[in-house]
Amino acid sequence: GLYEPDKGSVSIAGQKATAIPDIEKRRIYGYVEQTFHMVPGIVKDQITLYDVSITDEDVIEAAKAAGIHDAIMELDNGYDTICKPEDFSQGQWQLLSIARAAAAKPELLLLDEITANLDADTEKNVLDALNRVSKNRTVISISQNQCENWKNYRNSLIFLMFLLAYYALKKYNTHTILCSNEKVGMFYE
Repeated sequence: GLYEPDKGSVSIAGQKATAIPDIEKRRIYGYVEQTFHMVPGIVKDQITLYDVSITDEDVIEAAKAAGIHDAIMELDNGYDTICKPEDFSQGQWQLLSIARAAAAKPELLLLDEITANLDADTEKNVLDALNRVSKNRTVISISQNQCENWKNYRNSLIFLMFLLAYYALKKYNTHTILCSNEKVGMFYE
C-alpha cells in the first residue's frame, strides 16, 4: 500500500491514494519494485495475484510483453507450475514483476529501483520489457541510476524520472530535459 504523507496529500485519479480500495488499485496503477514478492500458488497466481477478472489471455499477453512467457513455458506445467524461488533467475523475477504490474492494464506504472540489483545484461532485458509494457502508459520511476541506462526507454510514454542522488531528492523533470540540460551536471551526457 501507500503510506499517508506527513503533510499534504497524494491523489490518483482524483482520489486520495490511501483511500483507494485494493481491488481498484491494480486498475489504476501497476507497481514494480526491486524485489519480487512471491505469493503462494502457481506461476499464473504470481501475475494475477488471484484477481479473477484478469483472464488467461491477459496473463499471457502481459508475460509476452514482459519477455517472460518463453521461460514460463519451459517449466513442467507452464503457467500452472507451482512456483518456487529457484524457478527463475533474479532478472526473470523482475520480468515476472513487470508482467504482474501490466496484467491489469493500468494507465500508470510506478517503478521503484527496478534495476538496482541487476547486472548490465539483465538490466537491458528488464528495460526492454519495460519499454514494451509502457506503451500508452504514464511511467514514474524512482531510480538512482544515471540517465545513460534509461535514455533509450521512453517509447511513446510520458517518462518522469525522480532521481535520488546523494541521499536527497535533488532534481525532478522530464527525462528529455534532465538528460539534455548542461546545468543538471552529472546527468548530462
